[in-house]
Amino acid sequence: MPQDETPSPVVPAWWRVVSALMPIGAGMVLDAVDLITMGPLGLTAGLALGAVVGWWLAPVFGLRGRRRWIAAVLAGAYCAIPGTEVLPMATVLGAVARFIQPARREE
Repeated sequence: MPQDETPSPVVPAWWRVVSALMPIGAGMVLDAVDLITMGPLGLTAGLALGAVVGWWLAPVFGLRGRRRWIAAVLAGAYCAIPGTEVLPMATVLGAVARFIQPARREE
């Protein structure tokens, strides 16, 4: 006897592209803040701006509650550390995070 299966909703191609690129875009935003706060400005403003941007971008990676706070602190530290302005590490980490995420099965 066949089971009554509800059809899974069809996800449009444009939404799959957007969801694949969101972590990379989030990393680019954090790297842009890091670049803007280059030099002596980064030691103070980089910490504050990076933390605010990290808090704002954490939900893109599915972080809630305590993990969101940790992401904000790490983003602030990343923007405050001298020498990270020319390295797009946040963008690369966003791409890696999306790559290692388990794939959803489409039926």
